[in-house]
Amino acid sequence: MHPVSSNPARQALRGFTLLELVVVVALLGILLSVALPSYQSYVRRSGAQTAAADLVALSLAMENLYQRQLVYPQPASNPTADTSSTVAYLASGTSASPWAPARGDRFRYVVQASASSYTLKASGLAGGVNEGCELTLSSSNIRAVNGGAACGGISVW
Repeated sequence: MHPVSSNPARQALRGFTLLELVVVVALLGILLSVALPSYQSYVRRSGAQTAAADLVALSLAMENLYQRQLVYPQPASNPTADTSSTVAYLASGTSASPWAPARGDRFRYVVQASASSYTLKASGLAGGVNEGCELTLSSSNIRAVNGGAACGGISVW
């Protein structure tokens, strides 16, 4: 006979107590309450940084146009209405556009150009994680960020 328990069926019934389960659920809740806002901020910041890289690539395409024509060509609708019209503006004749955004699903890219200068703008799409974030880049390399938390907290780029 076993000294702890004489009933072998009772020994086979082991599990977690309600108190142990409540403690585990509480710990998971605390971890999620700390980790989730950090992750969301990271996603916003990552999107804004990718949009900034898209604007730099767009400015290179604009400078390429300038080198070929010695003026910045003005779009038919100045500024362009959205990302697809910006891509179409950069496509010359039958050639494909030299620029395509990496974050076209989160940002809207527009170009406003005159013969001697341009301003590029990336705006977070409504309903997206970067809604309210706006990045601008001018032909004189002046960069601006508006949106604070919508841009993941970045203030310069």
